[in-house]
Amino acid sequence: MPSVFVSIANYRDSEVKDTVRSLMENTTSNVTLNISVFSQCHVEERINLPLSSDNGTIIVKQTFVSPDQSRGLCWARAQIQREYSGEDFYLQLDSHVELAPRWDEILLRDYTNAATDRPVVLTAYLPDYERVDGQRLVREKRPTHFHVVQNGWRPEARQLLGYPHARPCRAFFFSAHFAFARGRFVEDVPYDPEIFFEGEEISMAIRAYSCGYDLRTPSQYVGAHLARHYPRSKPGLRPLFWDPEDDAKRSLSSADRNMASEIKVGAILRGECRGLYGIRDESRYIEFRDLLRDHYGVELERADPRLRQPGNADRTERSQGSKGA
Repeated sequence: MPSVFVSIANYRDSEVKDTVRSLMENTTSNVTLNISVFSQCHVEERINLPLSSDNGTIIVKQTFVSPDQSRGLCWARAQIQREYSGEDFYLQLDSHVELAPRWDEILLRDYTNAATDRPVVLTAYLPDYERVDGQRLVREKRPTHFHVVQNGWRPEARQLLGYPHARPCRAFFFSAHFAFARGRFVEDVPYDPEIFFEGEEISMAIRAYSCGYDLRTPSQYVGAHLARHYPRSKPGLRPLFWDPEDDAKRSLSSADRNMASEIKVGAILRGECRGLYGIRDESRYIEFRDLLRDHYGVELERADPRLRQPGNADRTERSQGSKGA
């Protein structure tokens, strides 16, 4: 029976309970789950998660840390990965994801049918769900693909709704809110705790590809992600990492963390950062760089945050859990 290590980074998010519930309720009985939730929240915000199963096939563990002690989402994901104990597969989710029925069966089948002789990462910007009358509503239950664009100094991806395929489709991006790979991915391409926010996903894509992994989007609808780009004034929108309330209490502000992080991300994107947290195989990096240019007109050689135009902020309103943890 395959085992799956599940990573869920949570930053003050009340959705996390329903995410774990959907994960547990929609799995088959053909896998075992080791679910690790890293919750950055105040004591009064702590949420009791569904219990581990009596037969030991599903284990749920939640670790708490105060928001002012958090160093960002990649740091949180790195903390979770320390809990990996040799499971066959690795599933990374945000704290606000709704899994489809038999999600594990879909992913294991896709992993087998990926039509590549290299290890695969199945990853995607999942279609959106909304909260309607207290329930999660998914309007488009369809698989998605990436379209990569240049956003300021770095590439970003946009979600493209697609249709079911016989096999997973090739991709050139990595989604932090949904990724499925063999368990060794945690050791081969571990999260760098020094990366903060901007550029997390494209740097992970490059690192994974240069380490010998191929990227694919799932062939079927496998789940949904909380609708992004809600206006900050929307009632009930949860706090984000850089909100002043918690940021003022930290020894290093989110802006300062992000500035240092962007310099490192830029070096990865340009192929100048090597080693475990950088480029592993230069020929694979060059192949990925050229494919991005040929498919999308994106030029990684220009990825340098120091060349950003003054006053040109390119922070997106990606929700935390997608970012900040």
